[in-house]
Amino acid sequence: MTMDRVMTYVVTDEGTIREVNPPTISSEESTKTTNTGDGGIVGILVIDSTVAHSSGGGLRMGEDVNFEELRLLAKNMTLKYGFLGIPLGGAKAGILMNPECHLQERRERLSLFGRGLSALIKNRTYIPGPDIGTDTEDIRWVLNEAGVKRQRRMLTPGKSQYYTAIGVCESTRRGASAIGINLKGARVAIEGFGKVGSALAQLYDAHGALIIAVSTSRGALCNGNGLDVPRLIELFHRRGSAVTLDFPDGERIKNEQLLTLDMDILSPCARYHTITGKNAHEIKAKLISAGANVPVEQSAMDILRNKDVLVLPDFITNCGGVLGTFLELSGLSMEEVSSWIQKLLGPSVERILLDSFRKNVLPTLYATEIALKRFNDVKRSVEEKRMHGFAIHPSVVRFLRTILPSWFFSRFGVAYFKRSFDLAFAPFDDRTYT
Repeated sequence: MTMDRVMTYVVTDEGTIREVNPPTISSEESTKTTNTGDGGIVGILVIDSTVAHSSGGGLRMGEDVNFEELRLLAKNMTLKYGFLGIPLGGAKAGILMNPECHLQERRERLSLFGRGLSALIKNRTYIPGPDIGTDTEDIRWVLNEAGVKRQRRMLTPGKSQYYTAIGVCESTRRGASAIGINLKGARVAIEGFGKVGSALAQLYDAHGALIIAVSTSRGALCNGNGLDVPRLIELFHRRGSAVTLDFPDGERIKNEQLLTLDMDILSPCARYHTITGKNAHEIKAKLISAGANVPVEQSAMDILRNKDVLVLPDFITNCGGVLGTFLELSGLSMEEVSSWIQKLLGPSVERILLDSFRKNVLPTLYATEIALKRFNDVKRSVEEKRMHGFAIHPSVVRFLRTILPSWFFSRFGVAYFKRSFDLAFAPFDDRTYT
């Protein structure tokens, strides 16, 4: 358990906030997006856990964002922060709107959301960040509407999606090696060709992998001989999600068809639960390494295991965005951050796989126990005012960087995470599973 109860709030189109009990809300109400002043839902915030009364997590935008999705993603943020040893609780928020809407409509919804959650944002009960359908400018707008004056202490650097891709690629490389797949020449499909997915495609392409399919909200694109990744990315930067409609060299297929193509590696970088108990039997990939949060439904895990499909823990494969953000705040350059994500994350993935194979337990189960144990240790450390853990809190780092030299933080940040990973694994070295 990470806290006594999960806290869920909705922001209405009247600019008000109310705490709710999600199980009592119908699926129809959870997707209601009216803007007629009748109290319809504009956005949702789920806080899974807190550390010293603070939590953090992305703010996404989508017409079908729902309570169950955000509940699972908020829990995943708890695991992610726990595994990294970062003293923040896990949260997730969503605004119910098409992210490709008109700018004025977008800002109206962002304003309502920011004003509605003003009290929670200003006291750092919830610290928002970019997510699917949002960017740093959206978060800046929300913070401004919430009345946050010192925004630099809450805004994250704008490279988190790239750092996420770095972490996914390194995790894929280690996972592939563990089951005898060479990333060079491997056939790869990427579900969700957005900021993370496009960066990941570029990294895979640099390693010599063959990108055979990608997808966006507009559909999927497939080429068994491999897509021209540089051309694909160039078109994505100009056309966004329409890239899968406009790219000339590929076959248009349905998004769900991408998941079941003949491939070595599948990297889901889209929404949650796209791999389910219904389609898991058709998965042909040997390795699943995700940039998305919770892409594999629990009911699909055993099916995939019985098919000898290795599913890497998604809260670890995609934690590069969080890890990279904190390393960048510590004063490292983009190149240094990218290098250290690989150096820190790669061996951790290898260790999780080796230990879970030896103990005959699913890697996700093993990693979850490690993350929860570490989260609770850090939470106690911070709330009992012990320095370890507290010093890496983002607000503290941002403030101290204004009065202390950058070399101190660059050394401290790397040393902190090295120590944190050692502490995370220590209690589990001799544990056995039944």
